[in-house]
Amino acid sequence: ALPVCWGGASLEHNVHASIDEECSAISIDEYFSDKSCGCNLIKLDIEGAEYQCLQGAHKTISKFHPKLQISLYHHLEDHIRIPLLIMERYPWYKMYLGHHTIFDNEETVLYCI
Repeated sequence: ALPVCWGGASLEHNVHASIDEECSAISIDEYFSDKSCGCNLIKLDIEGAEYQCLQGAHKTISKFHPKLQISLYHHLEDHIRIPLLIMERYPWYKMYLGHHTIFDNEETVLYCI
């Protein structure tokens, strides 16, 4: 099984599931550090940890320029800080917002191409 890519640090973290299972988690950069394949899409809907995960994907994004699909709706400040982070670090991206409603749940997603 693939490890869960999570968080800004490259240290391994333990993530505890609600059914008392434990799994390892590493950053996206750590996951791709020893891979011969590239990365063409990063899709993030990780319950409010999107900003931290992007920080742990800096080398991967800089090297491969993957398309990004990032949920912004978990924290109000993510509507500002995530696009700013992308504009500052990765100026080649064109950004688009999508607002989706499913069963009365509103979801705002940032698309970077």
